Amino acid sequence: MHAESDLLPQFQKNFPKSSEITYEPGRIEGFTYIGYLRNSSNEQIVQGKDVMINYIDQSGNNIHPNQIISGTIGEKFDTSTSDYQLMIDGYTLDQTNLPSNMTGSFTNELQTVVYTYNKNAVIAAPVTISYKDNDGNSVHPDQEISGNIGDAFDASTPEYQLEIEGFTLDQARLPENMTGNLSNQPISILFIYEKNNTEATITIKFVDQNGAPFILPDLTTYLDGGFVPFYPDLDKYTFKLDYNGVSYGQNTQPSISIPAEIGETYALPERMQFRIQDADGIQVPYLVKWNEDGSGSGIESYWNYSEIPTNITGTVTDGEVVVTYVIFGYGVGFPEP
Repeated sequence: MHAESDLLPQFQKNFPKSSEITYEPGRIEGFTYIGYLRNSSNEQIVQGKDVMINYIDQSGNNIHPNQIISGTIGEKFDTSTSDYQLMIDGYTLDQTNLPSNMTGSFTNELQTVVYTYNKNAVIAAPVTISYKDNDGNSVHPDQEISGNIGDAFDASTPEYQLEIEGFTLDQARLPENMTGNLSNQPISILFIYEKNNTEATITIKFVDQNGAPFILPDLTTYLDGGFVPFYPDLDKYTFKLDYNGVSYGQNTQPSISIPAEIGETYALPERMQFRIQDADGIQVPYLVKWNEDGSGSGIESYWNYSEIPTNITGTVTDGEVVVTYVIFGYGVGFPEP
């Protein structure tokens, strides 16, 4: 007999339970194979449930087909390798949110390993916001919104719906694309503004001491026609307003309208005086009706000598500013010599 010794390296092979066992070792010089001693184990090898690897973005959307790993119960698995932690075009694996079950053992329960990816930022084409009037003229420099593809934008806020001096945003024609998401295509948003009506008028009114409209008198009937004998062509006499140099005829109701704009400042004189002119337009100091005793009475001019309007200066805030002067006749008298 030959002493027991290792003639070949040990070799171990597992066979499924109830399967036929056939095995014959290689030939060894000087020895004849006569049989084997069976060292059997009753352990049954059982297939485990799969491990499924999912790939999602931050919104939970699948961005790559799932992978599946199979194995027997108790067998180790490892998904932390590059075979499973994939490089996906347009995305980056979120290293701060790696799953805790990247490695483990197969069991009789399905296991899911979830890898979350961040979408890579891609610079988007800009959103251009324009501001124009009804004639297509720009009323304010354009603004732009920039960011990455997929970013949301909102041009309906006061930051973009601007208050532009002299104009009002047309709320009836707001663009439909004020909100949306940035993309690789440029987006244009147009806000249309109506020009504000800034036209205004400064109206100068003249009233008499009773508040009625002031009317320049008929000099031919003044003092019961007392001036007529002393002033030829009296019916052709006029009144010149020192404020604007305009001559007004007798029996007329003077008023003045001055174009202005809202926001404009203005300043008018404290006094408005109508001075008498003869038929040739030459100023006369006064008109007098002389009496037989040498005394006389008459009129020098017409003006607001008793009061000054409170709003002769200011800023035009409405469509019309009315400044009213109360006009009195300024008489003259001459005593008997």
